[in-house]
Amino acid sequence: MKLHDLLNEAWILLDRPIASKEEGISLLVKTFLAQKPFRRTSKDLESLLSDREALGGTTFPTGIAVPHARLEELDDVIILILRPSQPLPDPVAPIRLITLMLVSQGKPGRYLNALAGFLKLSQKSEVFEALLAAPNAGEFLNILTGYDYSLEKITTVEEILPAESPSISPDATIHDLIDLFYKFNASYAPAVDEDGHVVGEISLADILQAAFPGDTSSWGNLKFLRSFEPLERLAEQEESIHVRDLMKPVTFACSPTTPVGEVTFEFLQKQRRHCPVVRGRQLVGVLSIMDILNKVIRG
Repeated sequence: MKLHDLLNEAWILLDRPIASKEEGISLLVKTFLAQKPFRRTSKDLESLLSDREALGGTTFPTGIAVPHARLEELDDVIILILRPSQPLPDPVAPIRLITLMLVSQGKPGRYLNALAGFLKLSQKSEVFEALLAAPNAGEFLNILTGYDYSLEKITTVEEILPAESPSISPDATIHDLIDLFYKFNASYAPAVDEDGHVVGEISLADILQAAFPGDTSSWGNLKFLRSFEPLERLAEQEESIHVRDLMKPVTFACSPTTPVGEVTFEFLQKQRRHCPVVRGRQLVGVLSIMDILNKVIRG
């Protein structure tokens, strides 16, 4: 199945004079319900979509918005498209195209592939501009068909990989690393050399472990910590301890083309929460188990 197989001209609304993303979503929901019998009301669907919108992450820097909701009564993905007459204000980027997806709970892979397809189309400037200039729904669909995208392929790591991930030089100080963790709201980073090759990894737990003398697993009584201030001592040594002093060898990595199901299994088997994504030895990014929650399980 191809991306265009989920579309029809009646669900492609062009140059509508709407003032907000929310108004566009409401119009698309009403269009869907007017043409397809469904047991949910417009209010029900808009509420589900609003709940997902509240979590964020449905508008992308290319100017495409992909509001979506998962529905147990669907057996496939339903897609409706709205092109506003004017770009809509949004904190991420002005919205030039809204692609509404109503998703079967049993087919997350097809949804992810459809999402990836639209995002890739929006990143091809000549294609996206052609879609934005299409004079009617039929021509819009023809353009989309010409750059079609399969929905049956296996979802891979690169399709859910964050656009930006933390990494650190082995020569950096722990002070630098703590600043990096704070900036990214992260607790893990691969260590990379000047060529971008992964040479180790380090976590927040490794830093905290350095604050305590010896093997804490052998301590029988921790009451003395009420007066002992190991974190203060760590703060005093931030500039003198380097990443290379605390980093560990990488024992778990994957490639951008690794299937998401495979790396999920490895997360569980190895009891890990982060995985450096490499092409050869070159760092591509960092996948976390939360990315699987946010982009696959909850979408």
